Amino acid sequence: MKIDSGVKTIAIAASLALLLFGSFAKVNTLRSQMVSLELGISAQYKNNQNQLSSYVLGYSEQVSIADRQAEQLRRILTDAIKGRYDGKVDKAGQPALYSAIKEAYPKVDLASYDKILLFVQANRESFRSQQQILLDKVRNYKSYSEGDIINSFIIHQLGFPSNHLSAEIGDKKLFGAEALAQIEQIVTDDTTRASFASGSMKPLTPSGAATGSGD
Repeated sequence: MKIDSGVKTIAIAASLALLLFGSFAKVNTLRSQMVSLELGISAQYKNNQNQLSSYVLGYSEQVSIADRQAEQLRRILTDAIKGRYDGKVDKAGQPALYSAIKEAYPKVDLASYDKILLFVQANRESFRSQQQILLDKVRNYKSYSEGDIINSFIIHQLGFPSNHLSAEIGDKKLFGAEALAQIEQIVTDDTTRASFASGSMKPLTPSGAATGSGD
C-alpha cells in the first residue's frame, strides 16, 4: 500500500509538472507570435511612410521651382498618391488634382499636368498595394489576439498590445494600443510633420496651404 501511495504521488507530481510545462510553452508561444506580428506591423508602417516620402521627394527634386512652391507641390503629390483627389472635381467641373495644381502654379501647362498625373497614377497603385499589406497585417494581428477566448485572455494578461508595436508621427513616437489606433487610420508620412499631429492629413486651400482637419 505504501508503495502504491508513493507511485501515485510521483504520478501526480509528474502530471502537474507536465501541465505546468505545457502551460508555459503555450504562453511562450503566444508571446513570441504576438511580438513577431507587432514587429511586422511596425516595419510595414515605417516602410509605407518611407515609400511615400521617397516618391514625393524624388519627383519634387526634379522640378526646378522655388522652395516654397516645392513644398506646395509635395503636399499636393502626397495627397494625390494617398487618393485624396480620386473621383473629385471642382466647382467648374475640372479634376480636383488639376485645380489644386493650377491654383498653386497658375502658369502650369497641360503638358506639365499630364506628367504629374502620370507620376501619381504610376505610384498610386504601388502605394495602395503596400497599404493593403499593412491592413492585412493588422487584420491578422487582431484576429490572432481576439479570436480565441482563452488565448485572448492570456495575450491581454501578457500586456499586448506592447511597446514592440510602434508608429512615428513626426517627432512623436506612439507605442502599444495608441500606435495600433494610429496605424489603423492608415496615415502615412508627409513632408510637413505638423500635419500629422492630429493623425490625419489636412485639406489644401486654393493657395496650397494646409488648413482645417482632414477626412
